[in-house]
Amino acid sequence: LFDSASWLKAVDARRIASIGWMQTGSLLHNHKCSWLYQGKGRKKWLFFPPSFDGRNLEDEDPCQLVEKGPKVFAEHGAMTCIQEAGDVILIPDAWWHATCNDGPGLAIAW
Repeated sequence: LFDSASWLKAVDARRIASIGWMQTGSLLHNHKCSWLYQGKGRKKWLFFPPSFDGRNLEDEDPCQLVEKGPKVFAEHGAMTCIQEAGDVILIPDAWWHATCNDGPGLAIAW
């Protein structure tokens, strides 16, 4: 599939399998374009555009950051969404993001 889909060639080549528990998640970070498929469970996301400098928030608890994100950082373009089992999230190049699991979950990313 990767070789046959031209849009996937721009996606970061790092592959990840993720098992998450309630109130665990990924710290705020950014990287090249990638996607995450949520196979089981539910995940909350916080996104900032590439123009945002998230380096001073990289060590913040991801679940607390996701919860307060749009309320506290609206002027910086913060956005949130909820990813349900079966959903795919595409993270564009250099977009800052953090996640918080809403219970046990299983995901794969590329």
